[in-house]
Amino acid sequence: STDRLLDYELNIGEVVSRGWALLTGNFWLAVGATALVTLCTMAVSMIPFLIGTIANAVLGQVFYAGLYFFYLQLDRGEAVELGQAFAGFSKHTAKLILLGLLVFGISLGLMLVAALPVGIVLLSNVLAHGGNPDISTLVGWPLILSGIVALPVVCFLVYLSVSWVLAPILVIDQGLGPWTALQTSRKLVSKQWLAFFLLFLV
Repeated sequence: STDRLLDYELNIGEVVSRGWALLTGNFWLAVGATALVTLCTMAVSMIPFLIGTIANAVLGQVFYAGLYFFYLQLDRGEAVELGQAFAGFSKHTAKLILLGLLVFGISLGLMLVAALPVGIVLLSNVLAHGGNPDISTLVGWPLILSGIVALPVVCFLVYLSVSWVLAPILVIDQGLGPWTALQTSRKLVSKQWLAFFLLFLV
């Protein structure tokens, strides 16, 4: 249950130390798996136009869920092969794709909301000057005000990005549905959000 999962403590030093030991103990296997998954996501993102961006946003959950599961198996001491880094394409793939769509949709919506004040300022400027924007009038309070309005949305997006970090592994390892995985991840991470955020920076 979620209550049972919430009973944990996150020590950044111990996590980094444990991760380093896991890496050095399985160096070539770990580096090979990470490199392959990274190259695949890069290849997908290079598809022309917006197709690559959208495909990478959606399939990224599938790729990285497999990589996370690969490392989870290593940590559990189970026998692991290189191909298992792509477990996302054989375990709960549909759920992971839906997770990717959900995260992409919510993130895109929040980014559009954050950009809306700036867009309104720019559009108002264009209309006020007969289609020829006056750049000089944009410098100063209009952009500052837009930034102040957008800042809370950006901060909320950062909060969600960190809070949802466990969602892929909850789907592929526990078989949770996309929305349940996001909610569960948020509850788990929110207990020690700052520690997870600092771990991102490390």
